[in-house]
Amino acid sequence: MPGPGDEATWGPITSTNDPRAASFELTFPAVIGMGRDDVEVTAEVWNFGDHPLGEILRVEYEGVNILKTLDDSQFQDIEKSFENYGADDE
Repeated sequence: MPGPGDEATWGPITSTNDPRAASFELTFPAVIGMGRDDVEVTAEVWNFGDHPLGEILRVEYEGVNILKTLDDSQFQDIEKSFENYGADDE
């Protein structure tokens, strides 16, 4: 029976303001840049939406956080790596 908080009553979760929305930190491998460098990304991930990747918190390359040095194309590489992360498990 539908009740408070379920998708049948409230509809799908569409924003971080929804009380059902939840996030967690996830660390995953990514490959970025023209040199196809291996990095480790820690990001906020949400439990809804087609693109649940939230704020990127840290991008580590050889033990150094390089987040502030990245450009738009490298963030796109990270997003693509996130989308592919775990795809082999399905």
